[in-house]
Amino acid sequence: MKNQQNVNEIKTNLTQPLDQQWQAIAQDWQQQEYKKTDLKALTRKTALRILKAKLIFAFDLLATLFIIIYFVININQIEDKATFYYLLFAVIATPIYMFYSIKIRLASWRLGQGTPALALNAAITACQSSIHYLQLLKLSSYIFIIPINWYIFALKTSSDKSIWPALVITNLILFVIYFISHRMQKKRLAELNKLQRLLDEQQNNCD
Repeated sequence: MKNQQNVNEIKTNLTQPLDQQWQAIAQDWQQQEYKKTDLKALTRKTALRILKAKLIFAFDLLATLFIIIYFVININQIEDKATFYYLLFAVIATPIYMFYSIKIRLASWRLGQGTPALALNAAITACQSSIHYLQLLKLSSYIFIIPINWYIFALKTSSDKSIWPALVITNLILFVIYFISHRMQKKRLAELNKLQRLLDEQQNNCD
């Protein structure tokens, strides 16, 4: 019996330092900040996403300006009423679209750097901006269904050609825009949840 107690004491004395070492390692690991390479990769990814957003915004802006300038220059030369009303709708709708696009994008165009929290916050903001922009694209595809299809049907009155190819191609384009936007939105939502969990873990470790 005494020998058994001695054996147990020896096991306890041997395992306690090992347990203490593992606890110290675990605590040290939890208190560590993100690696600099991870922060750089996250910052580069966020900066690349913001750059792509700026390029898309520049394209949208140029397209909007082109529509407005074309309408203003040719307003007295447009004889077809369907074309006139469709362009008028585009002149009104595209600036509204650009207004919300600017409002969505501005929040993500300031990139935080230097600490894990700032890098994660910048990535989260950029991700949220991307999600909102994709929602705007989906909404735009809904809104343009009616005027585009109305315009194609209106052109039928002045043309003997079949409208079905134009209808199929136009609505297929709108469907592709919606489908791609929806898939990307789901992907960004999953990424946002992951980034939010990382930020929560970082804040808990700091506490």
